[in-house]
Amino acid sequence: EGLQHCSNLLRLYLYSNRIRKLEGLDQLVRLDKLWLNGNKISTIEGLSNLTKLKDLNLAGNRIGSIGSSLNHLSQLETLNLSGNRLSSFKDVVNLSALPSLRSFLLCDPHFPTNPVCKLCNYSTHLLYHLPHLCSLDRRDVSSPDLHKLI
Repeated sequence: EGLQHCSNLLRLYLYSNRIRKLEGLDQLVRLDKLWLNGNKISTIEGLSNLTKLKDLNLAGNRIGSIGSSLNHLSQLETLNLSGNRLSSFKDVVNLSALPSLRSFLLCDPHFPTNPVCKLCNYSTHLLYHLPHLCSLDRRDVSSPDLHKLI
């Protein structure tokens, strides 16, 4: 509430605020960094107008699926979804629609582990579907030799 007049805002940090729903961000069309970690968000929504977003932190929430909710964020470079309730590779495959994504976190020691991180071949599966990643869970995966193994 009250952000509708902040259309020139570039960065917004709303972590640890008990936010349950993403709303009221539609007018923030110049936003390039949004941190909403440590809240109570269960659904990724209300981000469709944030096409300039490069850094999105939704770690430590209650998100159970990604679906196609991020597909329009073509400039997104860094995404942190650690400490949520993601349990399916299907959600991760949807992120292949993000051509600029370079850093992705699902497993960060500062947050509980997403169930998907415990699945067999977790890293291999992600790197196969997200070949442009340079960093996965804070590990450098930019080596061409590494991608040849997949």
